[in-house]
Amino acid sequence: MASLRAIQKLGLKIPKDIALLSFDDFELLEFSAPPITAVAQPLEKIAENIMKILLNRLDNQKGDHESYEVILPTVLNIRDSTTVK
Repeated sequence: MASLRAIQKLGLKIPKDIALLSFDDFELLEFSAPPITAVAQPLEKIAENIMKILLNRLDNQKGDHESYEVILPTVLNIRDSTTVK
């Protein structure tokens, strides 16, 4: 939202003057003018993995905590904010 405010304050037009892409899609971006391109994250899968890691750490209280790398798929929702007309 801060980016949108700054772009508006500078008098720039999306996508004519500047392209805009957001990481973390939410409904408001779909209905802005123009709709903003965004990368959607799998929030439920992120929460699931966080809970699994936390529960594993609670079960293994010995102090040695292993590192985890979790790779989850994202979706690029292309909308009008990155399309130069």
